[in-house]
Amino acid sequence: MTAMAVPNTALRAVRIGMRMSQDDFARALQAAGHRVGEPNDANKRLVQRWESGAIAAPRPVYARALEVVTGLPISLLGFAAVPGGHVADDQHGGHDLASPMSNLATPTPTPGPATARKSYESVWLSRYQYYSSGREDSFAGQHFVVVLQHGDRLTARSLPGSKDMDVNTGPWEFVFRDASTSKATLDRYNTLAE
Repeated sequence: MTAMAVPNTALRAVRIGMRMSQDDFARALQAAGHRVGEPNDANKRLVQRWESGAIAAPRPVYARALEVVTGLPISLLGFAAVPGGHVADDQHGGHDLASPMSNLATPTPTPGPATARKSYESVWLSRYQYYSSGREDSFAGQHFVVVLQHGDRLTARSLPGSKDMDVNTGPWEFVFRDASTSKATLDRYNTLAE
């Protein structure tokens, strides 16, 4: 019996959230590899294989490029550890377990009919208040966030076009907005929150 590949929805959502096609993403991975002195041969087909789940874990050279391009650790990009410690499809972008990067991959449980679970992937409005010591007053901020599910873990990522990059602290509210994480939905929310 052959196991069904589990699509990597986390990687796909991050790529779409960055507003990149699979070709654009592959070119960005190549450029990142050159910048850090580890050239790679990323291409659209490799990105497709990662997103489809045909390759469950990237080789270290790709893992490092993925982290540079997305700004996220590889463990949050939906990749699974290789069961039993074997190399997964090493000639086609699999994971080299001799690398120190191998311990960063996080297993993602595969739901079967008996273990099917609810998906919490969705778009949320993040609203917060903060005090500005420079302006000596309290202010409110808000931006849109996409929540991604990786097995039994959730991660949240701000949509880059929906916020400035200031970091503020204070009371915080998370308001549900949309159950879809499709490209069209993320594009609609990738604007300043009003």
